[in-house]
Amino acid sequence: MRIATKEYKVYRYNELSKEAKEKADKWFLETYHTPEDFSMMVRDALDTVYKLEDLDFQYSLNFCQGDGFNLYGKIEFLDILERIKDNLTESEIEYLKKADDIADFYEFDLLRNDRSSFCRAFEMDIYDYMIDCLKNEIEENEIDFIINKDILKKFDKLAKEYFENICGMFEKSGYDYFYEIDREEADPLFNDMEFLADGTVWND
Repeated sequence: MRIATKEYKVYRYNELSKEAKEKADKWFLETYHTPEDFSMMVRDALDTVYKLEDLDFQYSLNFCQGDGFNLYGKIEFLDILERIKDNLTESEIEYLKKADDIADFYEFDLLRNDRSSFCRAFEMDIYDYMIDCLKNEIEENEIDFIINKDILKKFDKLAKEYFENICGMFEKSGYDYFYEIDREEADPLFNDMEFLADGTVWND
């Protein structure tokens, strides 16, 4: 019997080639920037910052067609109105509340994806739904109320933009989280580590 040993050349991060550094960076992101951690951060932000506890989310961020970030679930009309009211005049807000008193819009659906993860907020059935609700109530109960399509279209546009902006923000932050390394976060760890020439982490 004999004992054989093999010698390895090990390097500090700053001694690696550009390609080897990229491999080390990829290892760092895959190890410390996991989907589980990102999902926890998203859930916390939705609950505490945006107060959207009742909405769920899905995402796929692989630079592929159909990828993105999507919110889905149900949200009440008055909740949406509260979120976009700064972009409405007082008279528009009063009109929308009056329309809701008549038609009871209640809530709207943000749609879930089956195979993709792109944002579907633009598909929310808002304007047509509100028109139909109002027409039905006005005709059935002979209510004297003028349907202002311009205000309803504005509400539709603002509501969709609100959720599209949130989805877009999380999509961008997700791509940054998974693919863009923060040197202030990674370098202190790398300074205490050693690597093989190709960027593989060396475990002595």
